[in-house]
Amino acid sequence: MSRRKKKLDNISSLAVNISQPQSEKLVGEELQSSLKLTPDEAKRKITLFLDERGTFEPSFHCRESMRKRKVSDLDVVKALETGEVIKEPEWDDNFQNWKYRVEGVDIEGDELTAVTIIFDVSMTLFIVTVF
Repeated sequence: MSRRKKKLDNISSLAVNISQPQSEKLVGEELQSSLKLTPDEAKRKITLFLDERGTFEPSFHCRESMRKRKVSDLDVVKALETGEVIKEPEWDDNFQNWKYRVEGVDIEGDELTAVTIIFDVSMTLFIVTVF
């Protein structure tokens, strides 16, 4: 299977996996494993989750931002793939975990930032917001 075909399959599986919100479950599951990653470690983990058919779940707020900005699921995946984690992570009290600002581009090449929480156990990228 070509690398491009594999990436498209992965994007398709990610888009399918976002339909079942599980954020409350994620918070309880991850409270004990919220290790702070360096920007490079976070980017490697995000890439691994995308390559290994992990899932991503936009928050309710994120879905609203996506709708208002006309950002699709594929735009978010593309930003996660192409993006870099430039800044140190910030602690999120609501989710009791570190959030990472991934700065990339969408499928049209426009800049898109996705604020992301990494949940290791479930291999889930929880997207807090996009802008």
